[in-house]
Amino acid sequence: MPDLPRYTVGKVIRTYKGRLSTERKPGSSQKTGFQNANLAVCIRQSYRRNPNLFERTVANQFGTSKAMKVSDRDQEEERRAKSRTRKLYDFFTKFDCCVMNDETYCVADVIQIPGQEFYVASQGGKIAEQLRPETLATTPRHF
Repeated sequence: MPDLPRYTVGKVIRTYKGRLSTERKPGSSQKTGFQNANLAVCIRQSYRRNPNLFERTVANQFGTSKAMKVSDRDQEEERRAKSRTRKLYDFFTKFDCCVMNDETYCVADVIQIPGQEFYVASQGGKIAEQLRPETLATTPRHF
């Protein structure tokens, strides 16, 4: 038998005696949906009018945005932060790699970073062969 706390075993037995089942009650989990139905309707209407709005813009418009906390730095701390950033920048311009706190940071070659590329074609498949983009390899190239 697994090593379970006595309280847990007693709670399961009491639940079974009371309901003749150990299943959770329906609706006992966290409720889904909006807390304010009127606000949800207003947000949907706003997006229908202008679907290109940013989330932050809509949140500010309806007063649901949370303010981000900015660290309170005095002038001395601000000066030290800028000088340390500059020293780190100068270090990376001289060397390609840096080890800090069990982490290794390296200057990356953007050709080797796999990523997404987006192209816009106005005429579907009618693109000249020299203008077609190269297919990207699934793994980065080695030099």
